[in-house]
Amino acid sequence: MRRGDVTLWPSCDALEDLLEPAGLDGSSHDAWLPADLEARRVLEAGGLLGLIDDPDAALLHSVYADGLSGTQAARRFHTSAGAVRVRCSKAVRRLAAHAVELAGAA
Repeated sequence: MRRGDVTLWPSCDALEDLLEPAGLDGSSHDAWLPADLEARRVLEAGGLLGLIDDPDAALLHSVYADGLSGTQAARRFHTSAGAVRVRCSKAVRRLAAHAVELAGAA
């Protein structure tokens, strides 16, 4: 295998970045809503579109909006930090695959 950068956790900006490809008028990041509100809108839209269920939305909100670490989120949801990483990664990939629809719904 080649050497490279490894990211075990989706970046904290991953949910916010979902809105950029859709061509929203985000000319200035300073004009955007606070990250927790923006994340909440994306997660609500993801739920309405059937991309994520309530448990995944709650987990993503804990990590991306509340800023919990994987270990803290694992304690909150009675699971392991590894399971938190996997669930977040899968859910963020599902959301990212539907970025245009999410941007329209959010």
